[in-house]
Amino acid sequence: MHALWYFAYGANMSSRVLARRGVRPLSSEAGRALGYRLRFSHRGLLPIEPAFANLEPDPRGSVHGALHALTAADMARLDRLEGAEYVHIDLEVVGALTGAVRARAYLDPDPVRGPPPSRRYLAACVEGARERGLPDDYVEALAAHPARYVPVVSDLAAALVGLAERLRRAGLRPERVRMLRRGVTGRRDAPDAPR
Repeated sequence: MHALWYFAYGANMSSRVLARRGVRPLSSEAGRALGYRLRFSHRGLLPIEPAFANLEPDPRGSVHGALHALTAADMARLDRLEGAEYVHIDLEVVGALTGAVRARAYLDPDPVRGPPPSRRYLAACVEGARERGLPDDYVEALAAHPARYVPVVSDLAAALVGLAERLRRAGLRPERVRMLRRGVTGRRDAPDAPR
């Protein structure tokens, strides 16, 4: 079976999150990508999930995350579950066990500035970073990132996130409306990723 490499830098670092999404990696390890920085600049769904993780090009930057080996079926499943506003990029990731490999990652080419991620989402990112054994200073900086909490609404977020994922599996995607307003009709591959 041919494995596809996938670099996760947000909540998909967590095996619990991937299992909830029906994705079972063949293997997982810590990884690092150069030439990018982590930002919470992928537009979310206000007020419960204001922003999600995103990669933004930065020649001096680096992002730690999880390097997962996936089947083609699991990669296709992720494509259905991730927002269509993300594009695929192919980048070099140095795995803790595997060494340098080319891996797919998701990047939103139209980042937004605004509210921080939800406390729930940030906690899932930190959980995955700890699970993968990412450097302590990186995990500490991630855990210290500002997060949004809206009483009552945020407490319902887990149930709402589960509902949103079921809708995505059924082919319904709320971001399609935003994309159509901007004249974008489908997922695009990024033209060139830093090497």
